[in-house]
This record gives sequence, structure tokens and C-alpha cells, in this order.
Amino acid sequence: AASDKNWDVVNFGGALSTTYFAQVNGFGEDVQSNDWLISPAINLVYYSNEKVIFYTQWRYGSTDTELKLLYSTDYAGGDPTLATWIELPFVKSLTQDIWTFSGNISLDEISAPNFHLAFQYLSSSTPRRWGVDQIIVLGDENPSVPVSDWAIGVGALLMLAFTFFMIKKRF
Repeated sequence: AASDKNWDVVNFGGALSTTYFAQVNGFGEDVQSNDWLISPAINLVYYSNEKVIFYTQWRYGSTDTELKLLYSTDYAGGDPTLATWIELPFVKSLTQDIWTFSGNISLDEISAPNFHLAFQYLSSSTPRRWGVDQIIVLGDENPSVPVSDWAIGVGALLMLAFTFFMIKKRF
């Protein structure tokens, strides 16, 4: 069940000197959080060597297992607990209030033409505040694709920077 503490967009200093970023904080929640930040559908059929990169930071709390990056090939909208989600590990900061690069997280294992990425926040008894920023999906163009079929491309590199939409319902 989602708590009364949801993902939100805040404006007090994101990664790489940006202003806005997504944040979730379970402090003072009514029930333990199970809150989701889910991307729109992503189609990388015309690309190879796909990866996602982003930055995270945290403050307070005593565990780093609350925030997970997941993907689903069968999420159809609505309740995310009805879909199958697979975790993608990423680098997390050992120090609070430090924006930390996730590392290059390969998406090569995803064979479905459409999928969703999500950040899931499962709070603990001493919840952390987590921030996520600069979420970018990258990939190399498939040279055998005719120009008329190109999706979003910049030269020979896909740079799909997107804004996650926020699920604020209780599931």
C-alpha cells in the first residue's frame, strides 16, 4: 500500500546544478511506503547497446535498500503491483547529500519492443529521503534501419531524456 508520502518534484538543488528533481520521503508516513515513479513506455527496437543513466542522493535513515530501479515488459498502466518487475542494480552513494552517478545500467537484456522503467520506494522503519535526477536512456542507432523509420535520434546516438509521470494512488 502506498503511504500518504508520494513522489514529488522539488526545486532545491538537483544533480549537475539543475534546479528540479524527483523526491520521495517516508518520514512521518501513515503506513510504510510502496510508492512508484514510472516512465512512459519506451521503445528501443531501432537501437543497440542501450543503457540508462541517472543520479540519486539520500538523506536520513539507515538503509540503502529502499530505492530500487526496475523494468517491466507487461505493465499496462494503473496498479504497478499487477505487472512483473525485474530489478536493475545501480550505484548508490555511501554518503548522504551527495549526488551519485548510477553507473551505466545496461538495458540489452530487455527484448520486448516496449517496456517501462520505474523507481520503487519501499520505506523502512527509519526511512530515507531519496532524490532522483538526470534520467537519460542512451543507445546506438541500428545502421540497417532506413532513415524514414528513425525514432528520436541525435547523430548515431539515441538520447531519450524523459520526465517520469507520478503514480500517486494507493495500491
